[in-house]
Amino acid sequence: MSLRQLPSDLSRVLHGIRNRGMEVSVAHHGLEPLQEEIGRSSRRVALALVTLGLYIAASLLMQHSLGPRWGEVPVLAGLGYVLALWLSWRLVRDIGEHD
Repeated sequence: MSLRQLPSDLSRVLHGIRNRGMEVSVAHHGLEPLQEEIGRSSRRVALALVTLGLYIAASLLMQHSLGPRWGEVPVLAGLGYVLALWLSWRLVRDIGEHD
């Protein structure tokens, strides 16, 4: 390859990339523990958001006294609190086991 052919060779290469695209393959090694930790953290965040939603929904049901009642407590609100507490306990237990 001579310097005189360099501009036409570069032009041909760039034209080929522009028309057909370019594919780059990247391989990583030793990142499996990081991938597992990111997956576990994502599941924890998702569970925490669902739990938060249950606390909010149960609080709204309790505040507005909606649904059937058991004594002074709306049944749906009570069930929401029980489920949210159970999920909170599961989340705390899972964090304690893995950290």
